[in-house]
Amino acid sequence: LLRQRGSLHRMRLQLLLDAPTLLPRRGVDVQALEGHIRRALHTPWPTARMAACCHLSPQRFHARWLELTGRTPQHWLRQLRLDQAERLLARRRSLEASAADCGHASASALAYALRRDRGTGARALRRR
Repeated sequence: LLRQRGSLHRMRLQLLLDAPTLLPRRGVDVQALEGHIRRALHTPWPTARMAACCHLSPQRFHARWLELTGRTPQHWLRQLRLDQAERLLARRRSLEASAADCGHASASALAYALRRDRGTGARALRRR
């Protein structure tokens, strides 16, 4: 019985010694998450919701996203929303409809974001 226990302990010790020192990182599929968000761009996307889609904690997701894209999740999302709003406005959609489709609280919030981040207004985008 003692020999069996000693043998079992040696096997366990060997397994521990052979185990990798670092666990592999959970991958973040940027394209899959972007597709998921694009399909529901009009809904709120806090970092915690994005993290849940990737099966990560919000803190770990934030760090990994910053590492992969060079931007924070919310900065990336803001740019994604503004890109879509620009496309919609260029197709002559109203500012109100574009704001609603892109997840902005109001037309004035979208107009402010366009001026702040892109240096342009809705009227100029419609003329393009």
